[in-house]
Amino acid sequence: MGKLVVFDIQEGSFEQGFRVTLRIGEDNQPHSAEISGTLPASEIHTSYEHWQSTYRGLERVYRIIIPQQQITNFSSLEECHQAAMALKSSLNQWLNQPSMQFLTWQLLQNVGRSEQVRFILKTQNPELQQLPWHLWSLFENCYPQADIALSTEYKPSSKFLRNPVKILAILGNTDQSSIDISQELPRAQINVQADLDALNELPGVQVKPLLEPSREQLSDELWRQPWDILFFAGHSYSQHGNEQGFLQINSNESLSLRRLRNTLRSAVQKGLKLALA
Repeated sequence: MGKLVVFDIQEGSFEQGFRVTLRIGEDNQPHSAEISGTLPASEIHTSYEHWQSTYRGLERVYRIIIPQQQITNFSSLEECHQAAMALKSSLNQWLNQPSMQFLTWQLLQNVGRSEQVRFILKTQNPELQQLPWHLWSLFENCYPQADIALSTEYKPSSKFLRNPVKILAILGNTDQSSIDISQELPRAQINVQADLDALNELPGVQVKPLLEPSREQLSDELWRQPWDILFFAGHSYSQHGNEQGFLQINSNESLSLRRLRNTLRSAVQKGLKLALA
């Protein structure tokens, strides 16, 4: 039987730091040790945002077609690599602060380096969930074979997939030049036909494509009949200072998940199990 380590990050902020509780025990058993500590204040979210921006600017994305003579402001692979290394460095500087050393010492005392161990990061903070925790030097140096996972507050669905699996494929706007909010980006087109072909090649599925639907058409389709999977291919964007993203469902309309909240809740009750975008 292996060990289970729960790294529970509770209330706090990057400006003030976070309270942390470390729980250690045998897998599938109540924890035998519980240690409290703190994560100090950090600007690591700035490093993450820089890496994310650089990664999204990579030129070589197979689904994007760019006119040959068009000048782009896409990132280079080297720039993305440097941003990733900077993010890894910031992460380890933060997690190896003196306030964390007691927690890591307790961990090393309770879990042998040769033991089988699962690490679960428990947090409801979306920015913490996005960080590359597997790059923590503690894992690389002491527990290289450890399983690392994020916890979830939602109970997985117990419903079985029907046969065939019903997929609603939303093929949205493919021409980025029509997105007013992204004028600083180069004009690019997405080859959604490649996504549709890949879906149709899956065994045991029934795919219904909606080409650049209106909001009403998409909402009606989700309300009228059950679907197992909702798939979106097309351009999307996010507004500066707004954590919420938008799907460009056609050349004139964009849609946020907030606007679809009630529709998606109804779709989940009817059997929707997965949404991909």
